[in-house]
Amino acid sequence: MFWTIPNFRSGHALLLTDLTREENPILCWLVQLAWIALGLSVIAIDFHPRTF
Repeated sequence: MFWTIPNFRSGHALLLTDLTREENPILCWLVQLAWIALGLSVIAIDFHPRTF
């Protein structure tokens, strides 16, 4: 989760390589959304371990 906030401002995403919003805008946004979803799921598992 801490990676996504600076990455939204800078326009870079980290997957296997450094992605930039100018070169690959769709892939950059998909990676950012995936990081957010994974971070929120980890937080949700901590609060509700029996539902996952």
